[in-house]
Amino acid sequence: MTVVWYYTVGDERKGPVHWNEIRDAAARGHLTAEALVWTAAFGTEWRKASTLTGLFPPPAPEPIILKPADDEPPAPPFATTPEPSAAYDKSAPVSVNPFALLVASWYYMRNLLFGIAPLRRWLMLSLCVMMTLMAPLSENLRIADGKLPPKAEQYGLTTVLTTGLFAPDFDLTSQTFVNRLVADPLAILADPLRETAYALRSWKHTTQFFPAIAKIGAFALLMFLLWVWFYSRGTIMVIARIFSPDAPMYITWNAASKTSAALFRGLLCVKISLYAVAGWGLYHDLARLAALPTDAPVPSAPVAVFLLRLCVFFAADAWLNSFTSDFVAPRMALASKTYSKAFISALLSLRLWYLGYLLALASFWTIVLFASAFALAVFGGGFIALLMLLKTPLSGALLALPLFVWRRIWTLEISFALNPELKHTAETQHAENE
Repeated sequence: MTVVWYYTVGDERKGPVHWNEIRDAAARGHLTAEALVWTAAFGTEWRKASTLTGLFPPPAPEPIILKPADDEPPAPPFATTPEPSAAYDKSAPVSVNPFALLVASWYYMRNLLFGIAPLRRWLMLSLCVMMTLMAPLSENLRIADGKLPPKAEQYGLTTVLTTGLFAPDFDLTSQTFVNRLVADPLAILADPLRETAYALRSWKHTTQFFPAIAKIGAFALLMFLLWVWFYSRGTIMVIARIFSPDAPMYITWNAASKTSAALFRGLLCVKISLYAVAGWGLYHDLARLAALPTDAPVPSAPVAVFLLRLCVFFAADAWLNSFTSDFVAPRMALASKTYSKAFISALLSLRLWYLGYLLALASFWTIVLFASAFALAVFGGGFIALLMLLKTPLSGALLALPLFVWRRIWTLEISFALNPELKHTAETQHAENE
């Protein structure tokens, strides 16, 4: 992604522009060596244009005449040559302000989606984003309007879907349930959780449903593989289109093929490992609950462990998805790294700066949630209809595209600020594509 710049001409600020425009302005004399320039990597500091390497030709050095000794012949004039610019020092301190980069990313996103040919860019990027939102779900086992689905009896899940946590009277939205949940969450969840554990144990030990269990497992695995594939393909294609927003879609598809395949393999292995560990723990927690006598009270410890393990699993899965799309996928797409190397590189380069990013991200989503609550209070049913549209992949991608692209550009800017070598690689690839 080309980094955006700003510069001053007298009291007037120009920008955002790209590096080539900065260089052309300096060549035409519109940008002087004393003018101030700024880019996101500078944080809040404006610097003189003369401090930028390669913007102005170096001044012709004055010849140095070496004075010979009395017994030596005169030496010829010797002109000193300027020293080459120092290479990027990984140990040098890096100043990164996630909030400043968030503002700079807004301007880039605005030019990308609301500039030249916005409709075509909007549609093409939306198709790529839609892939990351593709999460195939089965409607066969979904309860609607209190009625069991047709497949429930065939799979022997009638008892499971009518007791415990899935019972019709277990209403998570009722005010009574909310009040009891706030007062004593473990007590209100203990008995339904044990009943669900009993039902699952009975279902598991019913041998006639083994083919159904295998069928459900195979179907769930297929849906999982499809989701990871769509997610990997869409994530890499979004990055490719941010760099080349006007390229034909088939070029973006071909350019993302190799990297998305590597991302699919790496993310699949990590997710399967995470799900296996979490599933093993949750299975043993439910087995402990199912082993309790029906007339004995449920201890709070196994319920607390089960809920804690479930929360940790969902938090880890959400973090893995976010960290992969924000910082791992760009390194794979721009530096041609494997998933493991890109993951380790992202962790090592972010260090404590990642906390600043998380703080900025939390602040950003807090504002979005407050704005959504305000819109819900004002518009009511109209806003609910909008949320329903956002749940579908295509309409969700079309409507929420600015926020999605803004975040992708923001994380790219953070990666570039922390890794100037990665930024140089990205700019080189972009110049070759043009």
